[in-house]
Amino acid sequence: MKKMICVVIALIFSFGLFTPTSNAASDSRTGQITSTKYDSTGGIKSVNTIYFEIKEIKGNDYYAITKITGKVTVLEGLYRVNKITVKYAQIGVYNGAGHKEQVDTKYPSLKAMSYNITPNKKWKPVLRSWALVGNNVTVDIQRGGSKWQLKQKNNVVETL
Repeated sequence: MKKMICVVIALIFSFGLFTPTSNAASDSRTGQITSTKYDSTGGIKSVNTIYFEIKEIKGNDYYAITKITGKVTVLEGLYRVNKITVKYAQIGVYNGAGHKEQVDTKYPSLKAMSYNITPNKKWKPVLRSWALVGNNVTVDIQRGGSKWQLKQKNNVVETL
């Protein structure tokens, strides 16, 4: 099992799905994770990237979202996107000071079909060992009288 986990981690780093960087001036590191998903018919594509920071506080790693970007593309001419919903969250414990439930939802423009979201500056980073840090994208799709959704999850940490 340990060998399998090491192989998965090695693949994640080698394919660039997780890209950590270091900031020697402070006790923090940054990274990003990109997720690409198609709807069940292959007619709609959603690309979502979550950028995050890992801060070391009293010897523990705390995670914070710094930015979320994405784009929805219609690949089949007869398809229509009716709504894009991006729900993002930082939920967990902050520096021993209790539970933080920091959640927000954005509805990107259907004209641009893309988004660039920065969380509230007042949000506190949450402890890695007990946290949910990430986002969900829901795209409402229509073709003629048929309607369905593309659902995409892109989490940095999911230990709750």
